[in-house]
Amino acid sequence: SPAQAAPAPDIRELLKRCSRSSLESLLVSKFDGGFLSVEEVEAQLVPTAPPSRAMLSGTERVGTGAFDELDCDVFTAIVTELDLRDRLQVATCVCKGWRFLKDVSHLWTSMRVAGSSSESSWRDRGSHDRVTVSNSGLTRLLDWVGAASLTELRLHTGDAALQPWTVTSTLSAVPAIKVLHLGGKKVNAAVMEATAKAAFAPTLREIHIGEDVAGSEARIL
Repeated sequence: SPAQAAPAPDIRELLKRCSRSSLESLLVSKFDGGFLSVEEVEAQLVPTAPPSRAMLSGTERVGTGAFDELDCDVFTAIVTELDLRDRLQVATCVCKGWRFLKDVSHLWTSMRVAGSSSESSWRDRGSHDRVTVSNSGLTRLLDWVGAASLTELRLHTGDAALQPWTVTSTLSAVPAIKVLHLGGKKVNAAVMEATAKAAFAPTLREIHIGEDVAGSEARIL
């Protein structure tokens, strides 16, 4: 049987794939008369971009647009200027190629954390200069950033959001702390005892105890 002719292309779909400037030029050329053929429209099609390369494991950044052209050191320097919450979102929520930021230790040396009774993700809560977490969320966050890299921790428990046992386990997991701020109603005798026994205690340079996790109304001991 004779081969069937290929269906005519949908002119509306073709027009969507043409740039505005090329269409304008084509229409002007036909202004004095003549018909606009499908072939002439097809000649103006914007080339289809090649498929992006699959993201492999490792630190390679591919398929991230203009960021592909940035040297990793330059890219990291840009991320350093972001607030903590934005840094965490960039490192975890954008694309696989940016997850190498997790291993850039100087991005995670200082952390301001406030307790929340909700189990909602830290991505959806808190101001940009701090993250708001639940008891389990704080544990997961420290596991992710690598608690050993922290040298400054500002921790506010809230009224009852972070329990003392969460705070004490956190203090035992951060051996390199030099500056510590503790605030909230759950900073009790057990928390203070854990602070005194923590691995960082002999080299601790500064400790603030008070309601304000930033330390502006805290007592310096």
